Amino acid sequence: MVHRFSRKACTRGFVALGFAASAWGVRGRCQAEAPACRGKIGVIADIQYADVADAWNFHKTHPRRYRGALDAVDKAVDDWLEQGDVGTVVDLGDIIDQVNEKTGTSRVMLARVLACFDRLPRSARICHLVGNHELYNFTPEEMKRLIPGVTGPKGKFYHSFVLAPGWRVVVLNSYDEHCITDRELPPSAEKSFQLLEKHNKNDVRAPRGTVNWAEGLEGLEARFMPFNGAVGGEQLAWLKEQVDLSVSSREKLLVFTHAPLCPDSCVPTTLVWNYDEVLAVLRRGSVAAVFAGHDHAGGYNRDSYGTHHITLPSPLHTTEESLEAHGTVEVYDDHLKLNGRGIIESMALPL
Repeated sequence: MVHRFSRKACTRGFVALGFAASAWGVRGRCQAEAPACRGKIGVIADIQYADVADAWNFHKTHPRRYRGALDAVDKAVDDWLEQGDVGTVVDLGDIIDQVNEKTGTSRVMLARVLACFDRLPRSARICHLVGNHELYNFTPEEMKRLIPGVTGPKGKFYHSFVLAPGWRVVVLNSYDEHCITDRELPPSAEKSFQLLEKHNKNDVRAPRGTVNWAEGLEGLEARFMPFNGAVGGEQLAWLKEQVDLSVSSREKLLVFTHAPLCPDSCVPTTLVWNYDEVLAVLRRGSVAAVFAGHDHAGGYNRDSYGTHHITLPSPLHTTEESLEAHGTVEVYDDHLKLNGRGIIESMALPL
């Protein structure tokens, strides 16, 4: 069962930690009377901006506010600037929508969104993750050239860095292996198609939007969708090294991924194909939280290992009454606090 955000659940989190509201201040700043804040991370997921009219999603269950997504990014940047001490910002992927590739406007729309992030201080670390919509719009080389912060120091779409003493951030590429062929035939395409065909009897090679790929799939088998992907062997080996390093350095981990890793934090159709392998590696260490996107409605679960899995709702789901869809993660030694804005609820996350 996916636990969606609810204000009632969030309130229970605050009570469990025993915090008084006055300790946090009106805008959620770290106050002198509160424990030392180790760092702040701004988060936003699935912006999927396009300069087109609102439209329904594939299953006709929710309208998507494509133009409003740009307003949501602007409001997010305004908030992070107002706080003044947000040193890291993570865009969890799908920065623009697939429709831009069809209309030939991918670069123009990308530039508009990046212009919002450009208002952040030069000292801020900005990380953009790879999602399926990046792959619809750009080749990997185009992404590296056009999207600052989409790779780490070694040019990979996955990397890690130390946020503060005792805290390491791990950025994953949940599309190491995929079969999205809109812009470029990936080396893993045929292997990925064969994996999907083993689990999904629908025509997974059919053009996107022409077939209901989820038809007949039940439970976790529904993750074998052509718009998902997997973490490859090389990245898994690298991840093991990062986790082992965190253990020897006594660091807690904060993990960021476009596609979720926990079945109870999202609908199954949005899970990483080999989520179980990734979790097996992560559970060698101390993972405080995993932040993801991809499931536009969002979700939350704390697994049996004590890791919080937060799937952030998309700005596409904002309304005229609630134009914001971002958050700020405050990091403390014994807890995290997600200060949500708009459709993202605030949560206190004990460690």
